[in-house]
Amino acid sequence: FAIRQNNTQVFARFEFNTLNDVNEEGSLSLNSQEDIDNLIIETVGRTLSIGGSDITNLDGLSRLRTIGDLFIGSAPNLTSLEGIEHIRFGASQGEITIRNSSLTDISAITELSKNASSLKLIENSSLTNLPNLDLPENALVLIDDMPLNDVSFLQNVTDLRYFRIANCPSLTSLNGLQNLQSISTELSFTESGIIDLSELSNLSGTLERLDIKFMDDLIGINGLNGISFIDTIEIRECPSLQNVDGFSGLNTIDTVTIKDCDNLLNVDGFENVTNLGDNDPYGIWSYLELRSLPLITNVDGFSNLINPVDSSNKYRFRIYSNSSLFDLCGFNNICNELFNSGNDYITSWDIIGNGFNPNGQSIADGNCIP
Repeated sequence: FAIRQNNTQVFARFEFNTLNDVNEEGSLSLNSQEDIDNLIIETVGRTLSIGGSDITNLDGLSRLRTIGDLFIGSAPNLTSLEGIEHIRFGASQGEITIRNSSLTDISAITELSKNASSLKLIENSSLTNLPNLDLPENALVLIDDMPLNDVSFLQNVTDLRYFRIANCPSLTSLNGLQNLQSISTELSFTESGIIDLSELSNLSGTLERLDIKFMDDLIGINGLNGISFIDTIEIRECPSLQNVDGFSGLNTIDTVTIKDCDNLLNVDGFENVTNLGDNDPYGIWSYLELRSLPLITNVDGFSNLINPVDSSNKYRFRIYSNSSLFDLCGFNNICNELFNSGNDYITSWDIIGNGFNPNGQSIADGNCIP
């Protein structure tokens, strides 16, 4: 550029940051402290990833204003997320994933989490105290391999899309979820120390899937009584589980699997279920499996199950290896409809290895006990 200085024309060079210099439309990875300290970017359109062996602080992110998603990975010398308090999602919502064994403080995400469509906390072995997070409605929450005693940081959450807790043996209570009112898709518990689900007593409506697996300390599932329909229920290898009374609010089931629960005494919690099936347009079988439940003696909990309502008209029963099960009269009503009504049902009925093993037609005809 030519300028005049002391009546003499001179030339000077000016450098400008163009729009592209401060906006990154794609994803951005910061893998060192130098990357962070020298950052001039103001906008990251997709995922901002942070992780590196020499990263100690995030102070250099002061110019960054908006991101698409946030991923915090391995950074063994990073103990706090201080420095990202001002960052917001560029779109209406974004995802937060934190997977870092050294972090002890993530309070800097408090404001960002208000628009988090997904919060995933995975393998954060030093993170025992979390700030209260006000997640938006319909968010996804995954807590995996965390040293938590409760989930009180979710006390302000009322509605979720998906909620999963896995590999949290020190987590014995769901304290903090008392205000949770709905989960629209999946609720899942795996390999955690939870004793019961009583803190979920304000849940209502319907649920697409319930998974409870490898829960050694779980005694009961009271707390789910407000849910009227669960499309798929799978309970597996819960050796301390004594009853399923938490299902007393259900009136319709579609797929139920309960297996390898050595201390389950009965299935009476299904006593209010009258409908079997859903309106699945893909013709998938409705399914009931009770397997390796050595203490149940009857299936009276299903005695009110009478209406096959599945659009496919396909029903599969698998009653296997329940050594004390001699009384199957609880299936009399549903078997009478499936086998004697003259309606065009497709059935698959396997009763094997129980104390008594009649086929479906025999049960329908009243031959349900030895």
